[in-house]
Amino acid sequence: MNELTIANQTVLSHIIDMDSLLAHKLRVDGYEVFDDYLEKSSEANQFKSPSNLDNPETGTGYQYVPRSNETINEFKTYATNLLNTYLDKTLYITDMWYLYQTNDSWIDNPKHTHMTANWVCVTYLDVKENDNIQFYDEDNTMEEYKPSFGEIIFFPGDTYHKPGPNQGRKRLTINLEFTIEYTEEQSQQFTDWIIENRDLTIGWSVDKMHNEFFS
Repeated sequence: MNELTIANQTVLSHIIDMDSLLAHKLRVDGYEVFDDYLEKSSEANQFKSPSNLDNPETGTGYQYVPRSNETINEFKTYATNLLNTYLDKTLYITDMWYLYQTNDSWIDNPKHTHMTANWVCVTYLDVKENDNIQFYDEDNTMEEYKPSFGEIIFFPGDTYHKPGPNQGRKRLTINLEFTIEYTEEQSQQFTDWIIENRDLTIGWSVDKMHNEFFS
């Protein structure tokens, strides 16, 4: 795992060994598991990515919730172990989705954070030269990062970011959200603290609240 600083934000990077069995399972002419899923999916498995937050139904339906299967479960374990080992924490996956972007359906998403996640993961399964993800610092200064095929990047959930425009015909990523796993006692104490400090923590991400409470 490589630790990077991009737009004054911490970003972790790992590239899957292309000779590994996992890489072989993940990629056959793009991503065979995704292609198989997309062919069989219905509107019930898709959700909108809004072009603006005032009208959330305007976006093209191009995000897909993956069905559980052997390869997906192996990848989830792989990514979770990478992050937990590096951070020496216990996090678990709370959400997962594909982001399938084509030139025809490209939407310039606003910069955003993942307020309910401690960490976020983006894995690039079909990416072209000069494709990028954009990170922003506290002064709204943007810095691009150009990922490689098979690269997994992790960053805190309160990091402002957005995908850059497509450079090729399509781009495919698989995205994960991670939350810290608490003991029952820790969970109750954390919940009580949030309630007691609700005026202070308005607009805070779960990661910021966690860092404040457990510091």
